[in-house]
Formats: sequence, C-alpha cells, structure tokens
Amino acid sequence: ARNFPEATPILDDIRNLGTDQIEIHFEKERRNPVLMCACAPCQPFSKQNRHKDPSDKRASLLGHLGRFITRFRPELLLIENVPGIKANVDGNPLSELVGLLDELGYHHDAGIVMAHHYGVPQSRRRLLLVASLFGPISLPPPSHGSAEQPHLTVWDAIQRMPPLDAG
Repeated sequence: ARNFPEATPILDDIRNLGTDQIEIHFEKERRNPVLMCACAPCQPFSKQNRHKDPSDKRASLLGHLGRFITRFRPELLLIENVPGIKANVDGNPLSELVGLLDELGYHHDAGIVMAHHYGVPQSRRRLLLVASLFGPISLPPPSHGSAEQPHLTVWDAIQRMPPLDAG
C-alpha cells in the first residue's frame, strides 16, 4: 500500500475470495489489456523442503487462480515459482493450469530461467510461465551475462544505498 497508494490491496486468502469481490477493479468495457501475475507459495514444491506433506493446502493455491483467469480472461499472464512446481507428483497444479490455458485458447511458454540473466543480482533458478490471448508468446531472451551487459552483483545493486545502522 505504501509503494502503490492508488492500489486497493485485498487482504484475504484466495481460497475465500470470490471473483465477484474483485469485479469492481475491472473495466466494464476493457480499454487496456490486463496482465495478471501470480506466485503461489513455493514451500510445497521447494527442494529445500525435505518434509513435503501431500496434504499441504498451499499446494493447491495455484489452482484457485484458474477461477480468476476463467472469469476475467486477462490478455496476459505471468506465473513465477520454484522449478520444483513442475515435479509435484500429487496432482501437478502447474500442469492443471496449463490445461486450463489450452482450453481457454491461450498461447503460452514456460521454462526454467536463471534470475541473474535478467538483471537480478543473485544466482537463482525460477520457473516462469507466460501466456497471451494476443497470439504466440515466448519467454524473453536473457538481457544480462554478456560483455556488453554483465551479470549484476549484489554490490552493483546496493552500493548507492546509505549504510544501515546496527540493530
């Protein structure tokens, strides 16, 4: 809310949220394309989670996104998560979402990318899925990692910030 004072945050669990509750945020006659971004909690799919629980309710949260995609038909969609979300054996929510996108006529592309190839100052693998109703879409090519545009370091990102006091 501090970063985007004109935005209206909704502080609720997506499992409790009805599409009618956010309808007021969409234009009746859409003049601009809508980009819907989502990232379900990564803990059920992360390699760091050594005690995966098949009944973890967070694993199904990505599936709830399907209700909003079906109702509002955003022209563009971006999903980001840990690569392990593809390997979820118990009813892969990403595969189910891709099936829904196919049913709804979306073009889509997904893959594992390295965050530092896109200007993020860390070596982190992320799964990205992009989808479009406009036509074919693909993940963007890396923007960093060449002699002209090297990977950013953490120092590159923070060197101009004021020092923090201890505590």
